[in-house]
Amino acid sequence: MQGKKVTVLGAKKSGLSASRLLKKKGADVFVSDISKENEAARKELISLGIDCEFGKHSERIMECDFCVVSPGIPEKSPVIKKMEQAGKKIVSEIEMSSWFCKSKLVGVTGSEGKTTTTTLISKILDYSLLKNPYSNDEKSNRLRRAFAVGNIGNPLADYVDMCGENDVLVVEISSFQLDRCYTFKPNIAVITTITKNHLDRYDSFEHYANSKYRIFQNQTVQDTLIYNYENEVLREKFATYAEDLEATLFPVSLHEKNVADKERAGFLSKRGEFILRNSCNHEGKLLKQEEVILNLSELEGKISLSGEHNWYNALMAVAVARLFDVNIDKIRSELKYFEGIEHRLEFVKTVGGIQFINDSKSTSVNSLLQALKAITGEIYLILGGKDKGNDYSVVYEQVQKKVPLIVALGESRGIIEKSFNEITKVVVAETLPEAVCKLYKIAQAPSTVLLSPACASFDMFTGGFEERGRVFKDIVKSLPKEKNRENFND
Repeated sequence: MQGKKVTVLGAKKSGLSASRLLKKKGADVFVSDISKENEAARKELISLGIDCEFGKHSERIMECDFCVVSPGIPEKSPVIKKMEQAGKKIVSEIEMSSWFCKSKLVGVTGSEGKTTTTTLISKILDYSLLKNPYSNDEKSNRLRRAFAVGNIGNPLADYVDMCGENDVLVVEISSFQLDRCYTFKPNIAVITTITKNHLDRYDSFEHYANSKYRIFQNQTVQDTLIYNYENEVLREKFATYAEDLEATLFPVSLHEKNVADKERAGFLSKRGEFILRNSCNHEGKLLKQEEVILNLSELEGKISLSGEHNWYNALMAVAVARLFDVNIDKIRSELKYFEGIEHRLEFVKTVGGIQFINDSKSTSVNSLLQALKAITGEIYLILGGKDKGNDYSVVYEQVQKKVPLIVALGESRGIIEKSFNEITKVVVAETLPEAVCKLYKIAQAPSTVLLSPACASFDMFTGGFEERGRVFKDIVKSLPKEKNRENFND
């Protein structure tokens, strides 16, 4: 990398991290960001001796050996087209960072469940503090760490130098990041689901799905691919593509009969037990023909792992943990005490018998569907934001059963009104505080007020779904007690 000229497009979190790593490796780095000047970013880049520009992409961006692009920059943007026409190599921060990575990699992608699965895997592995099962040299064995990185908010570039061969990096990867991955090779790949998503950015669903499949394109016979067998897209893909794969397939299912013919699999038994069949560690050692991890009843009452979608996430995390030979008791303990992730079915507060749940990370119709299924009882729903080509008919049945009122907001509020006007009552709010206040006054106990927008947030929040979720929580925490509801002035 010494002396290579590299353009980094985008000066937000991943762009800054990529720039730091490249500079450290001896590259001549230039950072270009089309958005207005970020004084903090400029100061950091200048302190590192990195030239930068804001508010434009000048011709200097073309003076490079390759380009690292932020996942927020669309493939069809003029700057990407210009780079491609000039024959410039364009890679993601994940791809570039992997060139310098010595640690074992677990890659997690999917339309839903990525963050929960990534977090759960990293917590189980880190909690276990195991010796390195990959090394035959006893002297090299040491207690290691596991970190959740990537699209989860911790750029891989920040970890590659601080982590060694005995550490594990659990990398959440979006389709946008995978689009520009060419040599990235996880030892274990996990695909949670593939459903219609981001159709505002991709020409077709097939194009989107193919981006996800790039996670296993470089895997070899030493590697493992874990996937959700009940996801129709994945099931059909691997039914026809299995012979072309070098990696070992490990399907998971909530229905034992569906994977009865699979040599290796994870499933939920009729007795409600999480069971792994013929799980092997990376030395090829058979751990056990069939082993019970825990009974589903042990997770009863945990909203962080409630709903079938979370049982799949847990099963996939368990499969990864056993591939690293993690003790079953340690897996069971971490599952029981897992608190979930911020902005995903996150309990905020109960006021007068009404619970408020923050599911701001819901940016697709399928994630909304999962939330509606996971919550029992009556649900007052806050829905809307920047639409991504959503088909809301997917949730009609659940809405008819559980949702007496939807508050629509954001750019998509007109679409939501039209989509649900024959299904349930819909009212419009101009802001998130207005939406919360409306439902605070209307909702009847016992019930749930659920923020699960099924849309992107950038029409209303520059800080993404995280800012949207924080604003929701701040509003809810400031609500007066039940005795003041009638006099509450929004």
